Amino acid sequence: MRLSEPKIRHVSEKMAAWLAARDDVQVRKNKEALALELATVIRDELRLEDELDAEVEKVLGLYKQHIESENMDLDVLRRRIKRQLAKEKGIVL
Repeated sequence: MRLSEPKIRHVSEKMAAWLAARDDVQVRKNKEALALELATVIRDELRLEDELDAEVEKVLGLYKQHIESENMDLDVLRRRIKRQLAKEKGIVL
């Protein structure tokens, strides 16, 4: 699921407020600075997932003829390949 920039800002602001309000979390920055850092992390994670999706499509392209000739379910293959590549790269989905 792709998040828009306003949604990323909204989620990061909510997360920063939630963290700042907790007694068991020590926030060393103000909420605005924390929200900016959280937004950066969210964007980085989304970019990483986009790169993983591109790699999945590349793998599927390599085996396109075989997939079509065997009438394989493309969505199932896509999920399996993505899960395997993520595991190999140490990415938590």
